[in-house]
Amino acid sequence: MEKGSRKRGEAQRGTHAGYLTVADYAEALATIAVLDGQPGFPHVRLGRTVTSRDSRRTITWGEDPSNTDAVARWQFYGYSDASIGRYAQTPEGEPGDPLPASGR
Repeated sequence: MEKGSRKRGEAQRGTHAGYLTVADYAEALATIAVLDGQPGFPHVRLGRTVTSRDSRRTITWGEDPSNTDAVARWQFYGYSDASIGRYAQTPEGEPGDPLPASGR
């Protein structure tokens, strides 16, 4: 597989990892119930805690890259080197997306 050609959510090491953001806590619990035990969704869990139960929640699965730097996390989740480079060049304080629509 060519460098940077992985699909979003496919980890570098051949295992699967990914994330999905849902509307709130209730939707997060329902999503976890559906994904837990399904092929391709190992170790399904609720992402970091937020201040309100009504806040958006992130469901994650697979290996946990949270102890790595930002570039290593983006690579882990399959962002291309070109997308990471474009994001890294975004002026500090400006909104940026390491995976713009044209770079997917």
